[in-house]
Amino acid sequence: MTLAEPLLSSARTLDVVEMFSGDGELSAACLRKGLLVQSIDRENGPLQDLGTMVGLQFAIDAIMNLKVGGLLWLAPPCQNWVFLSMSVHRRSATNDYLGRPSSRLTQEANSLLYINTALVRLAVARGAKYIIEQPLDSRMLKTKCMAKVFHMTGARRVVTYLKSFAETFPCAKGLHLAGNADFLQALVRNRPEGKASDGIYTIDSITGSVTGGPELAGTASYPSGFGEAAQALLLPERAFSCWLCYVQSLLQSSQGC
Repeated sequence: MTLAEPLLSSARTLDVVEMFSGDGELSAACLRKGLLVQSIDRENGPLQDLGTMVGLQFAIDAIMNLKVGGLLWLAPPCQNWVFLSMSVHRRSATNDYLGRPSSRLTQEANSLLYINTALVRLAVARGAKYIIEQPLDSRMLKTKCMAKVFHMTGARRVVTYLKSFAETFPCAKGLHLAGNADFLQALVRNRPEGKASDGIYTIDSITGSVTGGPELAGTASYPSGFGEAAQALLLPERAFSCWLCYVQSLLQSSQGC
């Protein structure tokens, strides 16, 4: 879903860039409140596939167009980082959570990790804020390269639960939210009743194998309440960004006198 065009303008017009947007619930909530958004996901077409040079350039152009104080929101694919796929990736502290070198899927996920850290650094260098989201059992945020970015950008990490934003969400799925956005703490919610695995996966008591349940796909999208909560917190940040741009324009005008 592309919500802002064109990207190749020299003007910094975007309030939000949502990467790996999936169903685009966050982008849609922001758009409803008048924020200018660029939603990026490979499901939108090959031009938005970060695994290609064209897709990477698309993402860079979007970030370059973020306003000062704008937000880069990233929700990278977690399939190759979570407990469910442990037999494939074998990520652990002993290999810096980078997993098996012989696994093509694991190495592709690692390449995307390095791309994401570079894009975060670009956004921060441009004066934007960022939040990266992962499930609680994801190993992604434990890697050294991610920890380095968090240290360089003064990031914080909080925990929230999607079911607290929507009673109909299929399980008590928890998320890590990490970044340097000022409103990060305001997205924290207490853990609701129920297990994170309810209806999502089962573990064989004999073999230890993990099988995804029929409701697993329903946990990949944000509930509407989460998108609404995030965009509501973005509005004060947008006001500050507009004020900062106004001050900068005044300073530039005075220097030209």
